[in-house]
Amino acid sequence: MDNLWGETYEWSEFPAWRKVLLFGCVALFFIIGYQLFSKETDIYTTAPSAPVVETKQVVPVRVNHGTRRYVAEKEAEQLKYLRDTVPSVVIVLLLGAVTIL
Repeated sequence: MDNLWGETYEWSEFPAWRKVLLFGCVALFFIIGYQLFSKETDIYTTAPSAPVVETKQVVPVRVNHGTRRYVAEKEAEQLKYLRDTVPSVVIVLLLGAVTIL
């Protein structure tokens, strides 16, 4: 395996701490990234496509490539929080994993 500087390493030559750290970064990358994917998929499949005042699902959000769905205020805030935080955390974890190699 080549690292960023062109040096070749065998996986068996990596120290245990490096393997654990790399595995942790990759695992967190998928776990944290899945939260946003799961939330958007859940909204896309369960939220109405027209406002429903009785259930307070009146806040429009765009999911799944621009599809408009209506959710409650709390769900909209949760989605906004995930959209604001997940990409930066995922990028840091990805860069961390690449740097470890």
